Amino acid sequence: MAEKKSSEKKKKIGVLFSTHESLFYDSLLEGIQAYLDDSSFDGEIIYERTPFSVEGQCKKLQEFSNMGLSGLIFTPIDNPEVLEHLVPFYDKKIPIVTLNTDLPKSNRLAFVGSDNYKCGRASGELLNMITAGRCEVAIITGSRDFVGHESRIKGFKDYIKENCPKILIEDVIECKNDDYTAYDMTNRLLLARPTLSALYFTAGGAVGACKALEQMTVPRHIAVVAFDLTAQTKVYLKKGLITAALVQNPVEQGKKAMEVLLKNITDNTVPESDEIKFPVTVILREMV
Repeated sequence: MAEKKSSEKKKKIGVLFSTHESLFYDSLLEGIQAYLDDSSFDGEIIYERTPFSVEGQCKKLQEFSNMGLSGLIFTPIDNPEVLEHLVPFYDKKIPIVTLNTDLPKSNRLAFVGSDNYKCGRASGELLNMITAGRCEVAIITGSRDFVGHESRIKGFKDYIKENCPKILIEDVIECKNDDYTAYDMTNRLLLARPTLSALYFTAGGAVGACKALEQMTVPRHIAVVAFDLTAQTKVYLKKGLITAALVQNPVEQGKKAMEVLLKNITDNTVPESDEIKFPVTVILREMV
């Protein structure tokens, strides 16, 4: 038994997020660490964040592949170069769990997150109800290279196309989950499109947009459908600047990702499904 413990201490688990600093990703990590703390795993967790860039993610994956990892949890960028950088993990039989956004073409052990396509459709339905089926909306997404974000766009567009002939989608732009970028983009949109009446955020950036809406010199009502409930988004929900938020459960997602990975590492358990999806909750102003 002593030898086994000594061996376990040498195990390392890599966690790699591609994002700007984000309270949502902090919550994912909180769940990962909580499951580790409650487990008997006596190893090391190596946690890294990179910007939204293929180059940055590939560089960190290359470093991770040479660290002797026992497993990897990460938020993948959907790109052929990223897939190539996963080959050494497969060769070394290192299990991989994708978290919150998927990489279906990879040989990952499992994806843990929301049903992002259904989230997109639900967002379209929400906007339809909020605007009585008539508005001009811009989509502000995190990254077009994240499968999760693209699925939310597709679900939204499909719902609008099928059900809402008088809702017009004006733009799809990226803010890289960055509030400063979203602030600037929102100001530009408000100036360029005087009839714009709604914003749909597939990921981060809603806080920056709300700051821009607060500062409008000529007030106009803009419906905002966004994701996630943090201390910052709660403020804007209470103010009515965020009309509705689709709330994931990042802590539970993080716990489940670590559970799936650790069970595979310790006793080779494979989950019943390679897609483990969590429901979301819609939160309105009167619920915060």
